[in-house]
Amino acid sequence: MILSPQTWLKWAAKLMPPSRKDWLAAMQNELEQISGPAEQNLFAFGCFKAALLEGARSRKGLSWLARSGGAAALFAFSTVLILMSTKNISGPETLALSKLMTVLAVFYMCGAALLMASLKALKIYAGIGFCIAALMMSYLLSAAPSYAYLPSKYLAALSFETAGAMATLFMASIYLNWLYDPAIHDA
Repeated sequence: MILSPQTWLKWAAKLMPPSRKDWLAAMQNELEQISGPAEQNLFAFGCFKAALLEGARSRKGLSWLARSGGAAALFAFSTVLILMSTKNISGPETLALSKLMTVLAVFYMCGAALLMASLKALKIYAGIGFCIAALMMSYLLSAAPSYAYLPSKYLAALSFETAGAMATLFMASIYLNWLYDPAIHDA
């Protein structure tokens, strides 16, 4: 199925940043001057590729690329955690560890979904997650409670890892919010 030149230009218009709409109008006029459907289709496809690259280089495009990449990385990490938690469950220690890893994986999957859905919600989620993980780590290191199956030092290390991940997500949400801000983009 070959798309029409008008379809390529319509898609290009959706991808092109607002500051470049005049370029798209000029390309529409130039398309009308080209004779031959094959040449028109090649020209329109070239306009689409240019709009795609221009859109990806814009603040909004970079923000969406970073959000997609971050969500994919979090989702992949969560999948690996779940796969690791299902291997070698031989006793109560490994069962407790498996449950803990599954909870962390679901926690990170929620972060991946929020990364794509809402930067404001991600900021709140990551801030609360960081506070909980930091408090848990402080408690485990200071009180050193004894647990039946997992040592408190191991739990403190996991809470440290979670606090680091939440702090990273919090800082990423602030940066991506700045990157995506239309007021900065239009300036």
